[in-house]
Amino acid sequence: MANYAAGNIINGKLGETFTPTTNLAIGLLGSGICLFFINIALWFDFEGMSTAFGNLFILSVYFLFGFFQATGGPVGTAVMGNWFCDAESVKNRGTIFGFWTCHQYMGDITAALCTAWVLGMGLSWWYAILIPAVTNVAWAFLTATLVADPVSVGIV
Repeated sequence: MANYAAGNIINGKLGETFTPTTNLAIGLLGSGICLFFINIALWFDFEGMSTAFGNLFILSVYFLFGFFQATGGPVGTAVMGNWFCDAESVKNRGTIFGFWTCHQYMGDITAALCTAWVLGMGLSWWYAILIPAVTNVAWAFLTATLVADPVSVGIV
């Protein structure tokens, strides 16, 4: 959580310095890669090889995962602010951002449903980590193509 908190500050600055959608895409890609590395540790039983190595590997990956996850809040909010800055949107900004903030909770619900589906299908539980890894990587490529600021492409 400390790395996530520090990551929010660092990623907020990176989102102002570089293209925000690229920043978000890197966060999604990094998150997906971290989840994939956790699967690798499970598949190859890193903890079985050495408890110290397995724990150090998982903690290191989780540390990076927190940093990549921290791109969503500050950078996503900046992008949303760019898209909803006209007079009508400003009057409804609380409602707009309230709906947008639900993405975290919808993600939690989707993760629980995905896990239940994986287990209900009789698949190994690590598929519940692999599916979000693949989804994050795919979503990263889509996010990289999005427009961060409508003014930059002539949309007023």
